[in-house]
Amino acid sequence: GKYDFQGTRNWIDSVSDSDDNPLANAHYVLCLDSIGRGDGLFVHVSKPPKENTRAHAVLSSLKEIAAGIGMKLTVVHKKINLAEERSSWEHERFSLKRIPAATLSWYPSYKEAKTRDSFYDQRDNVDSAIVSRNIHFLAEGIAHYVFNMSSKTLGSSFDLFNGSSHLHTGLISSWLDHFTSVARSQQLIGRSHPVLSSLEQQLSRSCPVTRHVTKADKSDPDFIFYDSTKATMVAYSIKPGIFDLVLAFVVAVYLLAVFGLVQVFPVITSRISHVLQKSKVA
Repeated sequence: GKYDFQGTRNWIDSVSDSDDNPLANAHYVLCLDSIGRGDGLFVHVSKPPKENTRAHAVLSSLKEIAAGIGMKLTVVHKKINLAEERSSWEHERFSLKRIPAATLSWYPSYKEAKTRDSFYDQRDNVDSAIVSRNIHFLAEGIAHYVFNMSSKTLGSSFDLFNGSSHLHTGLISSWLDHFTSVARSQQLIGRSHPVLSSLEQQLSRSCPVTRHVTKADKSDPDFIFYDSTKATMVAYSIKPGIFDLVLAFVVAVYLLAVFGLVQVFPVITSRISHVLQKSKVA
């Protein structure tokens, strides 16, 4: 969000040109944006899905799960404004490529979501219980869509992720503590950054992991990142301003004295020579 979703845009452009484009067979793309607060979630879409489509089936599954667990889920429609300098939501990057997508967020509007640009994303601003609830909600909704399940087939049992596959809330809290304890500025994220290493290690347990590094175009970069994150600050102790005034006054007095001496110097020399001449005559 801070850099107009440049990572998402570059990734879409890179995989679109490849032979094994993973987006070619994507049923629906769900982008997550700020799901750590709020009593419910908002589904932001650029175009309302039509009935009997995959997008409509995904949203129907999410609505069904939300109703089953007593969570409020609201669909918000906002058209893409190409005249705007920045994208309002991440899913707009996919929608521009005609890929059905939506963004889940507790923000009801992109105007209120501008606070996400702040770097004050401290641990206290995220409720781990709400994050766990939303993750469980998404897992249930996606599973119901993938396995074509509904309340008609399951009855009142919506909780598929229980028992050995239940959600580990302690693990989620640990990850939140880890993310918020490490600086994640773009200039600091290198190949050995602890967040990237931790994510690769965790994801490699369940799926192949490929790191995709995007470098800015030197000729026409969208953003410029300055890689100098450490600098030495030098502070000098100087005299107060009154010292300069006193010094200027002393210099002015000295120059006036020299100027006066130069003016009267011929008179002094003439008198001295006149006195010397009288002493010689006497």
